Amino acid sequence: MSQSAAHDIYSELDAETDFLPELVGDNPYNLPAKIYPKEVRQITDAEVVTPKGEQDSTESDGSSIVICPSWRSIPGHMIAFTALCYMAVKLSAAFPMFVLQQKFPVGGYTLILSLPVFILPAAVILAHGFFRIYDQYAVMDNEHLTLHTGVLSFNHEVSVMETASMLVVLIKRSPIDALFGVGTVCVGRFSRKAMEMELPGVSNPYPTVRKIKSLIRAARNVAADKAARKSAMSK
Repeated sequence: MSQSAAHDIYSELDAETDFLPELVGDNPYNLPAKIYPKEVRQITDAEVVTPKGEQDSTESDGSSIVICPSWRSIPGHMIAFTALCYMAVKLSAAFPMFVLQQKFPVGGYTLILSLPVFILPAAVILAHGFFRIYDQYAVMDNEHLTLHTGVLSFNHEVSVMETASMLVVLIKRSPIDALFGVGTVCVGRFSRKAMEMELPGVSNPYPTVRKIKSLIRAARNVAADKAARKSAMSK
C-alpha cells in the first residue's frame, strides 16, 4: 500500500476526528491489514490544533493523567438549578407557610434556620448533576487506561485497556459542547466505528488528546524496546 493510498483511506477519518495515533511500523497485536496498515502518514503534534482559549486542565503528574467530567458539561442542570432557585425565592415570599423554620438559642442570641420547601426541586437537580460528574473518572498511564464507572452508586465497574493497543482516539463535540469548551473523548483499538471507551464531559479535550497521544507513544516505545531485547537474547 502506498502512502497516497493510505492517506486516501483515512482522509474521511482524519476529517471527522481530532486525533489519529501513528500506525507506522509492525503490527504487535496481529490485527487485520485493513485495520492496521503498515503505511499510514504520521500525525504530528502540530496537526492537533488546540482552539484559542482552551487551556490544559487535565490533572497530570507527567507519567499519568486523570480524566474527569467537568461541571461545564452539564449546562442544562446549571440553568435549571438557577431558574428553580429564583422560583423558590419568589414562591417562598408569596407563600410563607411553606417555609419551615426552627429556632435555636445560641448564647444570648436566637439562631433561626429556614428551609423553603420550594427549594427541594433545585436541590434534586443539583444532586443529579453532582452524581453525573463524580460517578465516573479515568486514569491513564503508559501501560493502561482504567475507566471507573458507578463510583457513587452500588454498581462500581472498572474497565481496562492497554495503552499500546489504542489505534484511534477521537473527540465528539456538539455545538453546545464547543460553546462550553467540553467534549467526549473516545478511544478504541480497531476503528472509529467500534469505539470501546467513552470519556464524556472532558473539559478542554484537545490538550487531553495531546497527553493521550504522548502516553501511547511512550507505551509503544517501551513495547518496541522489550521486543528488541527479546529478539537480541534469542539470537
